Parts: sequence; C-alpha cells; structure tokens
Amino acid sequence: MSIKFEAFNAKHLNSRDIAESFVSSKLFLETAKNEHTILVGPRGSGKTTFLRMLSINTLSKWNSPERENINYDGIYVPGDLVWGEMIKSLEDVGLPANISEAFAYSAFFTHVMLSTVDSIESSLKNVPKVALENNARQVHQALSDICDILKLTPEKLSLSRVRHELVVKLNCLGEYSKKISLVGGKNFDMDEFERKVPYAFSDLKTTIESVLLAIDRALERPEHRWALLLDEFEIAPKNLLDKVISSMRSAVHKVIFKVALVPCGFHQEIKTETSAINDYSIVELWYVTKGESKEFCKNLVASKFGINEPLEKLGSTKFGSKEGLTSAVWVEEFDELYKKDESFQSFIKSKKINFLEQFHSDEAPSSLIRKISPIVAFRNAFLNKNGKRKGRRSLPEFYAGWDAITTISEGNPRWLLSVLTPLLTADSNSKVSDSLQMKKVESSTNAYAAMLKTLPLSDNMGLSTKQPIFELLEKIGKYFNSRLIDEPFTQSAKSTFTVDRAISEDIEAALMIAWNYGAIVSVRSENTFGTYDSLQGMRFRLSYLLSPTFELNLTTGASINLTTILSTGQHRDKVQLDRNNRQQDLFL
Repeated sequence: MSIKFEAFNAKHLNSRDIAESFVSSKLFLETAKNEHTILVGPRGSGKTTFLRMLSINTLSKWNSPERENINYDGIYVPGDLVWGEMIKSLEDVGLPANISEAFAYSAFFTHVMLSTVDSIESSLKNVPKVALENNARQVHQALSDICDILKLTPEKLSLSRVRHELVVKLNCLGEYSKKISLVGGKNFDMDEFERKVPYAFSDLKTTIESVLLAIDRALERPEHRWALLLDEFEIAPKNLLDKVISSMRSAVHKVIFKVALVPCGFHQEIKTETSAINDYSIVELWYVTKGESKEFCKNLVASKFGINEPLEKLGSTKFGSKEGLTSAVWVEEFDELYKKDESFQSFIKSKKINFLEQFHSDEAPSSLIRKISPIVAFRNAFLNKNGKRKGRRSLPEFYAGWDAITTISEGNPRWLLSVLTPLLTADSNSKVSDSLQMKKVESSTNAYAAMLKTLPLSDNMGLSTKQPIFELLEKIGKYFNSRLIDEPFTQSAKSTFTVDRAISEDIEAALMIAWNYGAIVSVRSENTFGTYDSLQGMRFRLSYLLSPTFELNLTTGASINLTTILSTGQHRDKVQLDRNNRQQDLFL
C-alpha cells in the first residue's frame, strides 16, 4: 500500500496541487480553528493534507471563501525519523538518556526554526511592497534580533543567511552525533557538547514566539497569529512530544500548536498532561458508520476529476441500499436461498414470514425483512444450489458501484484516488463496467492487505507485540465470514467485536498497531484520545478496506467478545490439525 498509494500522499505533492484539488469538510474546519489542536487519525486519513493546507505556502493558493476564516499563518514541520534514531545510536554507545535526548531536541528545534524562517519569508511576500519599504529599517533590526535569539552570527543580515546558518548548525550537529557514535560515549566532553549542541536547553515556545514577535512588530502587526503544524509526530521521541504538550499548556498567544498523531503509541502516556490543557481541541479523523464519508468522497471526485455525478459514471451497487426492496431481484434472492438453505427455511417458518406476499404488497416490507435482506443476498451469493459453500470468486454486486466504493474507502483519500484515478481519467463518457471496478478494488485492497502483512512488530510507533498483525485480522475476518455463510442463518449477523478483559497485552498491542494503520475502526466509543492506552471495553469493526479480502458485507452489526472469536479460531485450527494428522497416519 505504501508504494501503490505514494503518489497520492500529500507529503510529496506541491502546495499548488494540494490547494487546487483540496476538499474542505467539517473536520477540516474544526482542525483550522484558532486554538491548540491534537489531530488524531490512522495513516492515510488526511492529517498531512489538513496540516499542509493550513501552511502559509498552501493556504495562500486556496481559492475558497472559507480561507477568510483562518486568521493565522501556518508553519508546517514534517516528522523526521532522524530524531529518534539519533537518541538510539547515542544511547547504544553509553551516552546518558538526558544527553542523547538533548541531541534529538536540538535537531528538532533547528528543524522548527528552519521551517519558521521559510514561513516568515512567505509571509513577507504577502506584505505590500510599500509597507515593506516603509518598515525596512525595522525589518532589518528584527533580523538582527532573530539572530541574537537563535545565537547566529551571519556575515550579512538576510533571511537566506539566517537559513544558511541554521543549516550549518544542523549539519554540524549531525556530524558531532555520528562522531560520538563512532568513538563511544566514554570520551564525551561536556564543554564540546555545549558548543556544538546550541539549542539543547532552549525553550521552544518562548523562542519561536520571540522570533515571530520580532518580525510582526517590525511590520506593525502585533496581533498577527501563527500556527506551528507538527506532522506525523508519533514518530518523534517521547521527550519531544512532552515538550510540545507542555508548550500547549497555556492560553493562545502568538503561536498555537497543531499536532498530528495516530491513535495509539507511547504518546498515550500523556493523558494526564492533555487533561490539564485549558485551550485545546481533539479532532478524530475516521468515519464510523456506512455512508458517513459519502459527501466527502463526492466532493473529492468533483474537485479531482470534474465529475459532479459519480453515480452516473460508476452506477449503483446492486445490494448497496434498501431502496427497491420490492423488486423482482429481491424475490429471486429470497426464493433461491429458501430453496437451498435449510437454516433459512427454518428461520422463515419460525418467524411466520411470507416474503413473497410482502414483496408483492403495495406496502413497504416489514422492518425484519429490510434488516435481513443484505444478509440474504450475501449468503445466497456464497452458497451453491446444494447449500454448500462455493469456491472463492469476485463479488462485484457487493463491492462495485458508487455506494460500495465510497463505503470501502472509509473516507481515506489515498485509497479512493488509487482506485478511481484509472477509472475516471479514461477517455470515455460511458459507465465504467462493474468488472473493471472490481478489478481495481481488488488490486488496491490486496495491496493494503500486503502492507499489513509486513508491518514491524517491534517498536512500531512505540508499540511492540509478538502477534503478527494481519494474522490476527485474518482470524477475525474468517470468523465473521463463517458466521455469515457457514453457521445457521440468523437475523443479526455479528460483525463487530469488543475487546474484553481476557485479551492479552500482546493481542491488545497488535490491535493498537492495526488501528494506527486504519485496519480496524472504533465504533461508538465513549473513549477519546488520551484514553487509548487501553482498548478494554472498546468496540471495533474491521475496516471496510478489508471486506473484499475477507469476503465480508459492508455493514456494522452486533458485537461479540474478541476472546470468543479467537478461541473459536483456535478450536478450528486444532480440528484442521487433527484432520491433517489422521490423513498422514494413513500413509505410515
């Protein structure tokens, strides 16, 4: 998935491309508010797009009335694995934790100041030429003050020289850390450390506010606001996150902080700190129920492809809605299943349902008929005329069409674009065939599954487990599929699970990693960010992105304890193992 979807990652797009195709939403407007914000969502959910849109370089290119409501300049800072790697390499050679963390903090601090200088330069481009000329002396003095604040001594005063000096300091810091990693920590010199790690003891919030105050006073705009946009901060070491969170513990002044994180990781340890923040909001980027993301998907298609009615291009999903339940198609589905599935016959008789009469009536079918219809259609597709399970095959009637594709996407713009780009950019005005749609859906969902199979189990964003992630998801998927197809028919097919107390820490950690990558979705939980250090009591469903892979219908049904699912799976594995052993005994 990481390779297949890389072209749609906002991290690699230029600011104009992002602005021209950006689709606003309620979640974006919540993120954009003039307050500290923790933006939470799995990989690929749009966090980077949101933060890059709020950056001064991109927002200035956005032609939308909503832009007028954003009254600050955004400083975008991408996450960098180097910060954590620096700590590990220095601790490995025996350097104390506080010293190695100071190296990483200094590198992070320098990255922030580089981004700040770039954003100041962009901000100056938006200032009228006359105003710059009238305040030239003050701007020159502000640059001098900024150099003093950042301990820089450039030959000439200019933003380009300030940037150059910061780059030199960052390079020297990297060389110094590599030198220590090679020679070992026994020869560590504290005096040399203080000379070559200049920002180890600098306060981030105080420094950045001082730098920005200097330039804003020079331009006679003391009320001007800025936002520090810290992306992918789950890959940053914990000490950096602690410093950022502590910087958010204040009312909004010159700078507000917006930090993007995945749901789970070591950052869950900050829950006591986040509860102490007065002015912050939490925006969670995921859609829980079927259809929630449809409006966003439609707007994205209109913006990206110029298609206002994607339903005309992709068609409706055959069993994607409850409309048309009285059609001959539904009569055929019920009748076929009734003839070949004894458990369905028993169910119909026990409930005294005359489905032929209901479908031919002028009145709408009963609520029970409407409830079981998706299950009937799905089960019927899998059973042959003898009521036995068919072999695996594509199911475009469930996974093709506008309804299905928007549901499967989970509102994930990367996945949606990866599927729709080859379908909607073709030089044709005709409807895209279900078979071609199914081919692209399967290709993308298989790529996603392949990515999940390769997820690291050790120190994955601060989480470690011995339980392979995809293997766990597969057990859950097989259980729900079996309940749909192999078990006796029931009106309430379970398709969600609750993490009960009997679940081991290993399994729980695996679930957290799966959640971080969007493989499971929280369902109507009262928990919120800061309390995800334990998933006990929380209810989840498998992501619809995995439905074609595990052959599941696109519904959110009743819940069952995860322990029950896993114990059932273990029993089935044991039965299969015993069967295989008996077969081998025949040849001994």
